[in-house]
Amino acid sequence: MQQSKTGIFTNTTASVMHFMTITIFTISTIYAVVENVFLSPSKLHAIFQKFIKIDEYFAQIHNSTIVEHKYYILKLILQHVIIFSIIIFNIIWFELLEGNRIIKISYLQIYAQYHTFVTFLLITNCFAELRNRFRSTNSTLTGIFGGDLNGSFNMSMKISKNIEILTMIYGILTEITDLFNDLFGWQILAIFIYTLIGLLTSLNFIALFVPRCEEIVSDYDINTGFFIVVVLDFTIFAIINNYILAKLADSIYEEAKQTSLICYKILQETPSKHILSDEQEIRGHLSFLAQEATLRSTKISAAGFFEVDYTMVFLLFTSVTTYIVVLIQFNM
Repeated sequence: MQQSKTGIFTNTTASVMHFMTITIFTISTIYAVVENVFLSPSKLHAIFQKFIKIDEYFAQIHNSTIVEHKYYILKLILQHVIIFSIIIFNIIWFELLEGNRIIKISYLQIYAQYHTFVTFLLITNCFAELRNRFRSTNSTLTGIFGGDLNGSFNMSMKISKNIEILTMIYGILTEITDLFNDLFGWQILAIFIYTLIGLLTSLNFIALFVPRCEEIVSDYDINTGFFIVVVLDFTIFAIINNYILAKLADSIYEEAKQTSLICYKILQETPSKHILSDEQEIRGHLSFLAQEATLRSTKISAAGFFEVDYTMVFLLFTSVTTYIVVLIQFNM
């Protein structure tokens, strides 16, 4: 009977997947510590300083910052309540399986999962701040021309200085994007690989569980649905996290692209003949900002392997579709 109870958890494929997960997270954690503390300790500090500088520029236009910080503490608490609920749920489950060697691996994996969750919070909060400032740039640009992109615009000298400031803001935002790619690229890749391996591992467990469902339920005295929830909970959570990463990174790119569209729209709606020298200067600033927004990349990259957007989620599921056949063959 003992062999029956451990068989599903000591499967070679499952053991290899767990080993790969722990290895990836160990390397990722060591790399993150070495990179941020010893190799490039100033990068994260530089990002925060650039955010502060951008807010100071916005204050010159609006006489106050327009970047809102609502409910951050509440969101942080709620996110930790969710992750700790999942962790406690899994610890209770592992206690039910006391005596299986998989437990020693699983506790280490839970620690790795929590570390990844904290890293995910840092990345997504930074992404959200970057997106909000691109969005603020666009709303400010629209606002200083009257807020109606479908109407005519009255040029004034005050606008010229504001557009210069917005151009500097946009340049700093692209610099932050480059710093993000340098600082978080490998960690985003590690999160993606973990999600892929976790999904494959969960499907592998289910593939093993289904033909032996009655035997395992009887041995462990557990509910079938309860078992499947335990197997899939972290994986579903990781898939949701990957979707949030993709959504935020894609929204950064879309907001940045919108800047050039607004500039060209303004230039299109204003006459190019019989304009004053001040208005010509404003058009020059708009053209330069439009070129900056068109030529400078704002794409988030996973260490250069692929761009972080909605195609990342598609890549995740196409990879699963490809390798699930291999997993099934391993267990036949």
